[in-house]
Amino acid sequence: PMKYLTLITLGFCILISSVSAKEVTGKTYRFTLPDEVRFESNEQHEFYSFHWGGPTNSALLMLHPNPAPISLRALKPMAEMMQVTFEDQMKAQGQASEIETKRSDLTLGDFQGVELEFTIKHDSGITIKQWIWILHDGTHAWNGQLTAHSAEDIGIAHKIIEHATRIENTPENSNTK
Repeated sequence: PMKYLTLITLGFCILISSVSAKEVTGKTYRFTLPDEVRFESNEQHEFYSFHWGGPTNSALLMLHPNPAPISLRALKPMAEMMQVTFEDQMKAQGQASEIETKRSDLTLGDFQGVELEFTIKHDSGITIKQWIWILHDGTHAWNGQLTAHSAEDIGIAHKIIEHATRIENTPENSNTK
């Protein structure tokens, strides 16, 4: 009986995951997404965007490689600079009456680095959440940003990044023998 229950549960999990997920391909990464997530890719500049939610609870995740080579060691100082710059810009533009910031180290699949979480309170009473990442996949540094109204959206964004798989390309003019 326990064996059958396990098989039924496993079958149900496979069914749910196959029904509720789709795979999309960018230039160097393949992503597994929940059905409600819309994917756009600018192949020329390797810029990925993921959208979900409705008009009152929309979320936007953007992910792209950093144009300059950055070592893993340089991520923390870069994150500190990004934090200060973001806070200063939001205040200078009058877009925030109060900003709370939380910084944490993060590992999501192939990516590791720093996550900055901003809770931005506007004078109008609206509060939005903004996350900024500076990540490294062992080869390249990546910048990511999520703008959302709900804390649940960070879970969706983390899963998208965590389950990204690098597309292995074989160089056309390989010198390996």
